[in-house]
Amino acid sequence: MPARARIIPFAFLMLSCTGEPAAPEVPAVPAAPVTITAELPGTRTAFGPKEGDAWPNRWSEGDAISINGIASDQLGPEQDGASKAYFTVSGIQAPYKAGYPSTAFSNYSDGSATVRIAPEQTYVPGSYDPAAFVMTATANGDNIGFTPAVALFRLTVDCDPSVRIRSVRLGSTNSNVAVSGTFTTDFRTLKPTGGYRNYVTVSSQEGIPGGAPITFAIAPCDFSISGLQLEVIFSDGTRLARSATPSKAYKAGMMYTTSVKPVEPARIRVAYYNILRPEKRTQDALLLTNEVTYNALGRSILATGADLIGFGELDPGALPGGFADLSVVASQAGYTWKLDWPNDISRSYHWGWNYSATCAYSNGFAYNPSVLRLEDSGYVWLQKNGTDTYSSARSAYEKAGSPERTVVWARFTHILSGAGFWFFVTHLPTASQGGGENMAGGVNAFTAEKAGDAPSILAGDMNSADSDVDGSNNVPIRILLQQWTDTYDSAAKAGGLGDCGTYDGTLSGSSESYYYTWKTFTKNRPDRRIDHIMTRGELEATSYTTVRTTFSYGGKVWCPSDHLPVVATIVIN
Repeated sequence: MPARARIIPFAFLMLSCTGEPAAPEVPAVPAAPVTITAELPGTRTAFGPKEGDAWPNRWSEGDAISINGIASDQLGPEQDGASKAYFTVSGIQAPYKAGYPSTAFSNYSDGSATVRIAPEQTYVPGSYDPAAFVMTATANGDNIGFTPAVALFRLTVDCDPSVRIRSVRLGSTNSNVAVSGTFTTDFRTLKPTGGYRNYVTVSSQEGIPGGAPITFAIAPCDFSISGLQLEVIFSDGTRLARSATPSKAYKAGMMYTTSVKPVEPARIRVAYYNILRPEKRTQDALLLTNEVTYNALGRSILATGADLIGFGELDPGALPGGFADLSVVASQAGYTWKLDWPNDISRSYHWGWNYSATCAYSNGFAYNPSVLRLEDSGYVWLQKNGTDTYSSARSAYEKAGSPERTVVWARFTHILSGAGFWFFVTHLPTASQGGGENMAGGVNAFTAEKAGDAPSILAGDMNSADSDVDGSNNVPIRILLQQWTDTYDSAAKAGGLGDCGTYDGTLSGSSESYYYTWKTFTKNRPDRRIDHIMTRGELEATSYTTVRTTFSYGGKVWCPSDHLPVVATIVIN
């Protein structure tokens, strides 16, 4: 008949409640006996109410331990919540090597075993996944005192309880840091094997309520060298990422607590504004002084309230140092400007003469440096008779064809959220000029190669309307829409259309529009929009509008350009 040992295990658990790894605090030590039987199906050992500076560990119905490779029976309901319990095990002899939970231990041999800390853990309200909370003990007699072999990391996502969290991943940036997976143990310490992981994930199919503590069981490890990373995935698919570098290694038997407060998804206000060149105005418009026109233009730019503005048809006078230098407006608004792409210098550098059309159709952008950080920028020329692009002025002169068009590009970081995105600005030719279809294909090819799947924004005067009305020149825009989403459509779905849904939209192309009068300027319909802001990737437009500013001169009401600024609010997910 196998011997039956009556063993009293003690579960020691020291848990700190500070946000930074804290000094060990006095554990609540269970002191009464417990009963041990055969096998554990994976139920839990739970937290009791906090006692002073520590959370006591309590046994639960269904708990079982392993001694010398033999699993015990499950605890009955009468011992649920006890700090001590009695387990009965058959066929064992001292010395005892014990582990909890029994299902985590395997391959016992000569005082050592394999133990597994689950990389994928299930959320348990107010506690941890019992299958991952590993405790070990050694004893020569019937009284066994367990100590945790894992550390606990408790995270609170500080948001409304109505917000649901699908999963949270805690990991190291260093692949050599063993956080979970398979280890060997002598029932005193853990040693990682080839089956370890540098992360652990806690998830819930029902969703974890915002504000509820989420507890990870992890192997003792050192995040202080390479840092740790947290990724929270909410039920709606949005993600929150945080990183930190603790000041010391995480130890077994300790709980480390922290909280994160989600920042609202990055929202930026993006505008596109085609600024007509002075030399293209009618004789009536030429009566306006440059000072009056550009002051009005500056006020129109500021009225967009945009964090990022793409420009089209910048003439040399608007460039820094020109007679109507828009950088003056920049200093008033706090913008940083990138307007001179391409400029006459691009051509005169090679041939010693200026090519004015280059500036006449140049693009640029302005941004608010308190909101966005510019990481990199540049431009390329588009090809009229193909989809190639050229970064050199000589190649563009020899191969691009006329009319010359460019794509200006920039890579930004949203400072508050850390979210990154790409911004592209272009200006496609009219139907009569030709080449719009090829250049649209060139825009798609270049932006896809440059940005890949990263969140991207494309703004520009496409001289193309997604409409079947006569003169819409709809092919170029429909080529672009194969890869891009029109913010007008996204905002319409979100109920965020502004004045463009009530007043007429923007469309140049007739001599009448060059008079800049309010009536003439707004005569066109929204379905004939040729100025566009489009998105690709993890971006969503929640609002879309045009901004109308006018000024009076010579007894008439004027608009600063033959285009209205188009403005969209875009959320970076």
